[in-house]
Amino acid sequence: MDLPYITKYLIHNSQLQAGGHQGCITKQGNCLIKKISYKRELEFYLENKDLIDWIGLIPHFFNSFTLNNDTFISIENIIYRYSKPCVLDIKIGNKTWCDETEENRKKERIKLDTLTTQNILGFRFCGMTITQKDGYSFSINKKIHLEIHSREETIKILSLFIHQLGSQKDKIINYYIQQMEKIKNCIQKMKYHFFSSSLLFVYDAESYQCDCRLIDFSHYYNMSTHISKIDDGVIEGINTLSSLFTTI
Repeated sequence: MDLPYITKYLIHNSQLQAGGHQGCITKQGNCLIKKISYKRELEFYLENKDLIDWIGLIPHFFNSFTLNNDTFISIENIIYRYSKPCVLDIKIGNKTWCDETEENRKKERIKLDTLTTQNILGFRFCGMTITQKDGYSFSINKKIHLEIHSREETIKILSLFIHQLGSQKDKIINYYIQQMEKIKNCIQKMKYHFFSSSLLFVYDAESYQCDCRLIDFSHYYNMSTHISKIDDGVIEGINTLSSLFTTI
């Protein structure tokens, strides 16, 4: 693996961030309990929880509740039954800011989008955990995205994620590509824009069970009711990511 800087971001025996989601406070069986910072995430799940189109493409929504004036959602933990889970979080789209982003945060996000592959590829690396077949687990801190500036370096990171799949590699990559195509088609059909959402890629190093879902909807726009003036670059990002997976 020709990434000389990777050791700076290597975390040994780390605790796996459940399902890739930010802000999860606990796991309860097949559920993740997540405190939401933006009401729009709850709105997205309520708006789409009964739509067949999204089944298997986003985490299943169970319910929401309020505790001490904070709002929480209960959603599917897609790695619940994985014995040796491997998780890759990709921040999708060429912008992580939107119409409603506060000006000071907007400047920070524009700078980060420029310093990473967000602008040029339409996505960036946002964290990875690998559990090996012998049970050893390690993570790559998401801050490595400041070191990754090209397609070639991105391919090396993707290759690291699937390096232990052996004869199952092509099958799982093909599944990821099929899922991304379904997600892309659903986004276009629903006329949604997503800013700072992620694609979550997972597999079990023991059973080779795998999945790919779109997650994190704090900054989504339903273009039929709430028009955004900014293009999110998500479709282009998915197309580029799919093409890179085919080269591994």
